[in-house]
Amino acid sequence: MRISSLCFAAAYGAGALALVFLGFSFYEKEVQFLYFTGAFAGASIITGFLALLTGTKCQCQLCQVSLMSYQKYSKHRNAKRLLGSYRLKLSLSVLTLNRYICGSCGETFSCNVPEIFKKPQQEPEVNATISQLNPVRRSLKPGALPGKKHFK
Repeated sequence: MRISSLCFAAAYGAGALALVFLGFSFYEKEVQFLYFTGAFAGASIITGFLALLTGTKCQCQLCQVSLMSYQKYSKHRNAKRLLGSYRLKLSLSVLTLNRYICGSCGETFSCNVPEIFKKPQQEPEVNATISQLNPVRRSLKPGALPGKKHFK
């Protein structure tokens, strides 16, 4: 979610800077600004494509709507925009506040992984102690019981 949000915000910013440099190039009649315009337009296209690729799996936890994709879905009545975009508000809230509000159901979700889903990590000393307590079993002959000696 954070990677797609970062790519989307970068694409939005690069597109805005491309428009600014395009305006400067017409106002100042300088070719140098057209180079900057092309560079920022290319960066906007590349980061927009990355945001499209990484955002296809970002779904709301409750209503399962794809949040960062370009699909149309019904918006909640309290969904708010930032500069005319629902996704820009979503991506900036993920990057700055570490939470987001779903545009479809209107619920607030945290981007943190709950503690119950995290795997407990053992310290190296504990692993060494456990390996010392469990002796290596010797392979037994077929039909032999562990702990008893078999003579022929």
